[in-house]
Amino acid sequence: MKETGQSEGRVEGNIILYHKAEDGAESGVSERDAAVRDAIVDIMRGAGIEVVTDTEEAQKVLDLANGKDTRLMGEDSERRKERERINSVIDEATAMVSHKDINTVRRERQAREAARRMQTKKIYDIILSGEYNDVSLQEINDYINDVTPYNPYGRRLSERLPQRVERKMYEGTRENAIDALYSRVSESTVRPNERVSASGRRAIEEKKKELLEQWAKASGNWHTDIKDFTDDTEPIGSGKDSDVYLSKDGKSVIKLSKGKPDAKRFRPDIDNIPLFNYVFRNTAYSIVGYGNFGNGFVRILQQPAVDFSTSTPLTEKERVEYMNNLGFHPINKENTAFSNDTIIVADLQKGNIVKDAAGNITVIDADCKLHTKDVGGKYSYQPSYAV
Repeated sequence: MKETGQSEGRVEGNIILYHKAEDGAESGVSERDAAVRDAIVDIMRGAGIEVVTDTEEAQKVLDLANGKDTRLMGEDSERRKERERINSVIDEATAMVSHKDINTVRRERQAREAARRMQTKKIYDIILSGEYNDVSLQEINDYINDVTPYNPYGRRLSERLPQRVERKMYEGTRENAIDALYSRVSESTVRPNERVSASGRRAIEEKKKELLEQWAKASGNWHTDIKDFTDDTEPIGSGKDSDVYLSKDGKSVIKLSKGKPDAKRFRPDIDNIPLFNYVFRNTAYSIVGYGNFGNGFVRILQQPAVDFSTSTPLTEKERVEYMNNLGFHPINKENTAFSNDTIIVADLQKGNIVKDAAGNITVIDADCKLHTKDVGGKYSYQPSYAV
């Protein structure tokens, strides 16, 4: 939800549309800086730039985190040329609006990029070491706060995700952003050419559990007593993937998410939560903590409650029609898995997708993953993630 004074933006296709808030001020940004940036955005659009996602430093940060030699990209690569073109237009626009010398503007940008690279490396080092204190925890919070999802120059937490998915992610709790950041850090511990393999994905997930447990214990987000979230000691539902409890106020459910078995054909990504939240926004998850309730590491998820007494599962025909309306087509003979060529939504069966008496359809659970080329899709990882 947009707060007073916050800029509003949206993504259409690969074009970022950026709008200044009515009162002319942006959360955490001075009116002058907001005005300068708005002017720069207009100039960049006039120059025909359709994709404005991040500055040159973002790719350098990824390269640094992955120990990747940027020379592998080639000095004459199209990606490098495009970054240089965008940076050149940004510098020229900034100089024009701020009345500064172009060389001064370029030096200032390069200094900011260097500072951000150092800051990112420091954050990665803190997370990978697990050495937390009040100062380092605040530094992580500040790092996340510096991510401005409606700012076309803002740092991104997860370049791996489609940008439109990542921008929706910040509407959840801080833990949602923490989860995405730790996905990214955990991926940096596995070789780029191994990340799309089953063993590589498992290694990333295990590392992420280890790192998140360290953070949760240090920050007060680790739980071992279910009564922190519910008055019930027995779940209202259980499965291989999760145990479900009614929250204390009765308005939502608490899911202790154990993770999915390896044998699943469409095993969800480590970023299952933001992918699910992007597709099914009316039943989006909030991550409210992590813990161990006797059976290993779990994510503690909160989700709006559904009244099953007035709801019935969709028929196969209704399920296909509903997903078609969302832009997804079936990809298995049971019509329980669907794709829009970027995201796979699987396990849509039985009570996972229901309709109430008024005809409102609700998806309660689904396995979501990026539909990458290794599983027959069209989505390509950024170069740092590609095989």
